[in-house]
Amino acid sequence: MSFSALSEKNFIGRKHEIETLYGVALDAGKGTASSVFLSGQRGVGKTELLKQVCRLIFLGQNGVMPFFYIMSPAIVSVQDFALDYSCLFISQWIAFHKKEHSLLNGTARTPESVRILAEKSGASWAVETIEDLLRIRASGNVLELFLYASKVPFRSHVKTGVPATVIIDEFQKIRDLAGFDAENNKNLWMLFEEATESGHVPHILTGVKAALEDMLYNKTAIGHSLDLISLHGLGQADSLSLIASLIDQCQISVEKDAIRSFAEKFDGNPAYIRNFVQAVRRSGMNLSFDDLWKAYFSAVSKGKFYTYWLSQLRMYMPQLDLRKASLKLLYQLGNRSSSDMSPNLGNESFPLAGALSISMKEFESVVNTFQTSGIMAANFSTFELMDDRVLNDVLKVLYNKEVLKKPLAMIEEELAKETYQGHKYQPVRTSEKPLFEVTIPISPKAELIAVNALEKIAGVHNIPADIIGQIQIAVIDLLSNITAQKKFEGINMHWKFEPLEDTFAIELKSASEDFMSRISEDASANDFIKRYLDEINMEEAGSGTKLILKKDLKKHLASKA
Repeated sequence: MSFSALSEKNFIGRKHEIETLYGVALDAGKGTASSVFLSGQRGVGKTELLKQVCRLIFLGQNGVMPFFYIMSPAIVSVQDFALDYSCLFISQWIAFHKKEHSLLNGTARTPESVRILAEKSGASWAVETIEDLLRIRASGNVLELFLYASKVPFRSHVKTGVPATVIIDEFQKIRDLAGFDAENNKNLWMLFEEATESGHVPHILTGVKAALEDMLYNKTAIGHSLDLISLHGLGQADSLSLIASLIDQCQISVEKDAIRSFAEKFDGNPAYIRNFVQAVRRSGMNLSFDDLWKAYFSAVSKGKFYTYWLSQLRMYMPQLDLRKASLKLLYQLGNRSSSDMSPNLGNESFPLAGALSISMKEFESVVNTFQTSGIMAANFSTFELMDDRVLNDVLKVLYNKEVLKKPLAMIEEELAKETYQGHKYQPVRTSEKPLFEVTIPISPKAELIAVNALEKIAGVHNIPADIIGQIQIAVIDLLSNITAQKKFEGINMHWKFEPLEDTFAIELKSASEDFMSRISEDASANDFIKRYLDEINMEEAGSGTKLILKKDLKKHLASKA
């Protein structure tokens, strides 16, 4: 732990949580403290909150030492962890008693350097601890080494009478340490249950919410003995105060109402807010709403938001052959209600697995992986994308770019219209025509997918409900006979939706000439479809035939006037 924590000016809205966690340290002095699971989504400020608490314990009293440990990617084995954890505890123990801030960073983290530091400080218990660890390491007993290290804070209390508050961030990473592979050792991390039971040495555990819930409640009963503190996003007033403070420090001039609209995007997530202001400060000193939008879109399409979530998605889904299907699934979760995501909709297999062109086994693997990572949230009988608007926007950019192959300028305009429809502020429009493309496989759900796409497009472009309803009826009737024929099942239809000022046009193509011939015949002969559409044209294309359907919006609106 270091004092690189944020200044109090930039740490807003967590007074109650700080008092609660500081109270854990005070209770440790009495021997009545309970260990804590600090729960919260990514970026909500768990690590920063704990830094502030640790600093307060270090500076605010002398009876209970704070120990702050973050699981580092550089620590890859049980042996590495046992020695690093123990050495850092001893360094911070000596720093607390000497009030030497420089020792908090743990520059002395090897057994040899910590032994020298302990000898100079007269901490004989620490010297004995290092010798015990080295002896156990030499014996090769992984279980004993891990168990001994987990109890070092408690042993220090027994030897010295000084209580300790142990804070471990990214605790879920502890189960991935090499050395847990053997059948007898794979659940060594469960031994921390004993370490958390002392009222003089409470533990505060935090990290990825979904992974820790699985570890603490499903894999063990540790969670049932922990106090649960849920950390949520900042409230609107605190969010605006944080933004105003950061903007003031950057000497940026921005209209308050414009900032307010972007604050809603971040749902009180302090990490998002700070990263956004960092992106904005590079745009100039006197910023318009359009400057803010450009900075935001850059962040979700190639900047810090994009880079972070892309790295997370790659980490949790390393299989290249499943990445596109995973992206499609996450995109659909972000754009449909959780009720559509029921594991059983009356069919023998989960419809989404077939729509994603993966096996049920692969589908379950993808779902389980993203649930463990916290990117997907599992309810009792449904699942959904985690409630994170920034992640949802990143997924929209990825999906449109990598699956639908849309140019970035088009993606930006669509995202801007969807986000700020009806808002006082509207981002500057590009000169590029709006265009929406999607590939839909012939399946029993093809009509539903096409109808949902039309509904979303209508919402973005303010197309009256009765007009889009007529187009939806025509599309359903066009597809109903086709999707019922087994010989066409699995064939891809490429749809292009082009909503213009006076006309709504739909272009349908497929590589299957037999399919295109049949659907063109059905459209031309179907009087029901002709009742709702103004034009039905067939044109030769490079790959065969394409069908173009048009609805005259201007004529319809004139008839309603």
